[in-house]
Amino acid sequence: MVRSGGARTLYIDDAIWERIQELVKLGYAKNASQLVNRLLTESLAKFNKSGKLFSVSYEALKLRHLTLAQNVIRLQNKLKRAYGPEYRELLSLIRSLGLEFETFSNLSVVAPQLVSRWKGHPTPLHLFITLLEQGKEKRKIERKLSELRKRMFSANSRPIA
Repeated sequence: MVRSGGARTLYIDDAIWERIQELVKLGYAKNASQLVNRLLTESLAKFNKSGKLFSVSYEALKLRHLTLAQNVIRLQNKLKRAYGPEYRELLSLIRSLGLEFETFSNLSVVAPQLVSRWKGHPTPLHLFITLLEQGKEKRKIERKLSELRKRMFSANSRPIA
């Protein structure tokens, strides 16, 4: 077997490791790594084919989106409440720097400019940048969820005859 990746550390229960060693001795594979890779590949293929992998990924994506949405609202409220004038000034500054608000695709270019130009206290600045970073991730997940849900719901709907 050609080695294509680096070393990985896995913690395997003793009983499972002993069984793997027995199977290697019986000739099921040249070594434990080859056997584990083959077994994992087969298991992941079954998992993927069953739809469970999609379900797990979809649920994780929904949960991450919910967390980000709550964080964004919490940060916006905190900034408005505790740093109202600074928040408005940061919004104005980020607009003048040309942040693309739909996808935040140019955040990595605009954020350093924001840091350089900001003359106020650093706390609202860094809360604001955290808000932008979380907003960017939230938008990215929203696009993924939209694509997934379009495919899910169109696959489940049947035309009425």
